[in-house]
Amino acid sequence: MREEAERRLDRRAGELGLLSHVEALDELRRRLGHYRGAFDELLRAAEAAGGAARSKEGAEARLAQAAVRTRESRDRAGESGVRARAARAELEVLEQTVGVEVREVVARHQEALEELARIETAREALRRERQGAGEERATLLERLRQLFEQREERDRERGRAVFRLQRLGETRLLALSFGALPEEAPATWTLTRSLELARALEAATGDIDSSDEAATKRLNRMHARHLDLSRELGAEMQAGLNPEDKNLWVASIHHDNRDRGVAEMLDLLGGEAAKRRELLLEEEREILRRYVLGEVGDHLRKLLRQAEELVEKTNGLLARAATASGLTLRLSWRPGEETAEAVRDAVHRLRAEPELLADADRRALETFFQGRIDAARSDAQSVPWREHLMKALDYRRWHEFRIQQREAGDKSWRDLTRRRHEASSGGEKAVALHLPLFAAAAAHYESALPTAPRLILLDEAFAGIDEGMRGRIMALLVDFQLDFLITSHDEWGCYAELPGVAIYQLFRDPTLRGIAAIRFVWDGRRCVEQAAG
Repeated sequence: MREEAERRLDRRAGELGLLSHVEALDELRRRLGHYRGAFDELLRAAEAAGGAARSKEGAEARLAQAAVRTRESRDRAGESGVRARAARAELEVLEQTVGVEVREVVARHQEALEELARIETAREALRRERQGAGEERATLLERLRQLFEQREERDRERGRAVFRLQRLGETRLLALSFGALPEEAPATWTLTRSLELARALEAATGDIDSSDEAATKRLNRMHARHLDLSRELGAEMQAGLNPEDKNLWVASIHHDNRDRGVAEMLDLLGGEAAKRRELLLEEEREILRRYVLGEVGDHLRKLLRQAEELVEKTNGLLARAATASGLTLRLSWRPGEETAEAVRDAVHRLRAEPELLADADRRALETFFQGRIDAARSDAQSVPWREHLMKALDYRRWHEFRIQQREAGDKSWRDLTRRRHEASSGGEKAVALHLPLFAAAAAHYESALPTAPRLILLDEAFAGIDEGMRGRIMALLVDFQLDFLITSHDEWGCYAELPGVAIYQLFRDPTLRGIAAIRFVWDGRRCVEQAAG
């Protein structure tokens, strides 16, 4: 089909004489495109030229008008110059004809014009100043409006703060935390009173960390303590924690079908505790009357007498152990300095028979024992009442031991102080240390069974003490019925005051294993070696 169409096209072109043009059709199409582009550029250039011509015509018209106005202005200027020269000539003529008075008037007129110009300048300055003052006034009014708004907001915030402070006062939390509060009711606190209280609270809490982190920690601790309180209160009371705002949480206790504040609950519990304490005190007084002043009083009376007899016996033995210089020691068992008068009076009353005590003495003894029980309870509140009673009735705690000395020729006894001990000789110092220890050990063993060993151990004993005094010390050990074990490099214990002692002399050869022990026995008169085995 296409070949047929091409043949028809060639045939028709031949008939029209265009066969040569058909062959150059692509070239003609390309040239036609160039022609169209050139024509479009020519058209745009013609339009631009037309616009320029129109602009030129408008400019020429405006130039002609400006030339006309220039000629008119020049003509008016010429006329004005002519009139000015005429006026100046007329002025000169007038000045020449009217004389000095006119010149003075003209001068004053000129001065008036200059003054008017100055006034006009000042007026303009005042106008600008007034405008600036108006703008500043508007700025100040705006600032004043902002300050009023800030003051109102601060007044509202202060009102909220006073309300929160009054709310704290109503819950009595401030009184619990910081002590006394104003006597008037919180709802009647004036602004001045509230500010004074707020400043006092600020001064009292100035060292508290107010950061968000610290506040979060305090809130967590409060929740933890609230949980502990809920567990400890039991079924009769339920703890509540209510947030009144983001900065105020109020704890309450639900008791007896209504919510009570912490302070109110403390008062309630305090009153209940006071009632129970009064009942307990009455029971304690009954126990004191029935047992302490009866059976227990008899036992205490017996123990006090035994203690005094033991001290007297010990001092009798110590009196036989005087040093070569005549220094004698003894023990002083007396009420402690802090409670000396009260204990002395109580001991004096305890020594008397209960049925012979007057009512005042009985009440004094009750008061004394009650005070001792209260002191024991305050020292250890978590222990049973029985232990409080035992501690209160421990007569040993009422007394203290003092070592006293008396030198040869003295009639009075003096406490052995550190200063007096330092002033003594080396032997007397050693004696002053050994004798009280032996007495204390003997007193300790008084509570043991008769068959129990009464053992003391001494290392390098009696150093610095002369031989005669050592014998008296050995005799004291015998009197105290103490079993002793002594280690020494030169002490054998062979004293006439000692009825018998076993002695072991130890030898060690560094080249051999073990220790050789040679046994000796002192029978009060001679020391004899005993063969091994």
